[in-house]
Amino acid sequence: MIRCCPTCGRKLSEKFGPHGLTWNENVIFSTVEAAGKRGISSPDLLAKLYQDRANGGPLFARECMYQAIHRLNRKIAATGRQIGRKTKTGVTGIYVLREKGGGPCASWS
Repeated sequence: MIRCCPTCGRKLSEKFGPHGLTWNENVIFSTVEAAGKRGISSPDLLAKLYQDRANGGPLFARECMYQAIHRLNRKIAATGRQIGRKTKTGVTGIYVLREKGGGPCASWS
């Protein structure tokens, strides 16, 4: 049985994969992974994350996405992978999935 929010009808915190990802974390991970080395821009990732919401998502959607990425990175840390920004242009950036100690953003700490 799928649990849904009584207010908006959205699926509630179903866990995905061996790391126990939430629905939002799973969308972020699969979208960034599918984008490959070229990555995905912050506005495009937000659009993908909240595409099923008629109102476009929460008022502070960008901050919610940042927190979801932070929680996601903590959950997948043991795999040696990390989601981060490859480039920073103002408030947006290009998000990529990198391997620890290498990849397109090897200079990150």
